[in-house]
Amino acid sequence: MKNNMTKQEEIYLPMLDAFCAQFENCYVSYLYGLFLPNAAPKYNEISPKVFYIGKETKSWEPEFKDMLEYCLTNNAINYIREQNKWLCNQSNILKEAKNPFWNTIIKLHIYLHTNKPVTDLRKLNENQLELLNSIGWGNLNSIITKEGLEQYSKEWEGDFDWWGEEDISYELYDKIKKESYVFDKLKFVLDIYNPDVIFIFNENKNEEKHYKQFLDGLKLTWCSETKIYDDFLASYSIEEYNTKIIWTAHPRTLAQKVGSMEGAIDKLKNAYDILIQNRDIK
Repeated sequence: MKNNMTKQEEIYLPMLDAFCAQFENCYVSYLYGLFLPNAAPKYNEISPKVFYIGKETKSWEPEFKDMLEYCLTNNAINYIREQNKWLCNQSNILKEAKNPFWNTIIKLHIYLHTNKPVTDLRKLNENQLELLNSIGWGNLNSIITKEGLEQYSKEWEGDFDWWGEEDISYELYDKIKKESYVFDKLKFVLDIYNPDVIFIFNENKNEEKHYKQFLDGLKLTWCSETKIYDDFLASYSIEEYNTKIIWTAHPRTLAQKVGSMEGAIDKLKNAYDILIQNRDIK
């Protein structure tokens, strides 16, 4: 490892520097910096190692302009470390428990490692809370999508418009989004974090083109073991990796597909058990 850098830093530093150099003279307000997949402090201490991948973040720090400052002053490593801090604090995760994505991840992660379903997140014991320190987290999109940005703007009070000379033009956003695609690759998660199982929570036919980008360089094979759940999930193995993937709908739609969120989590746990017993955990 170069100069005691983590593998995450070793892979992303040159990419960050090249990305930010393209926007050195651009003023960007109200846009979040690149999201990079990361893991909580005790991720490597637990087995199996599980990664959860959503669609995008709608609120993220450091902001884009701060990321540019880090990178353009040869300090990109501290950008990576700053953006990793969120997952290092379990209270941040618990604060997001009303969010369907994080509510599902918290309950599922604890269930996977204790074999006991969670009903009330306000009554987690110390062992259950400690498990939150072993979560791996990624997104399909490293930069918020245009739809996500517009959706998030509706939560602001008053007549707020993201698009304009004082904030960000459509043209500049489109360039930023296009250049960010180099970060949107599942292969980086595999090479950096070596998860045993990855849950991907996004199933949208309108985004199939981006899925190709996300899976670039990988060969996936459908796993027949979980065929009984094909109405709401599909599972895959990956050539040259020992990782299994469970790909399902975003938690917002899971309950509708299955009947209830509790039922969906039960079936995700069952699919996980089927896959994990068919692989050698090292």
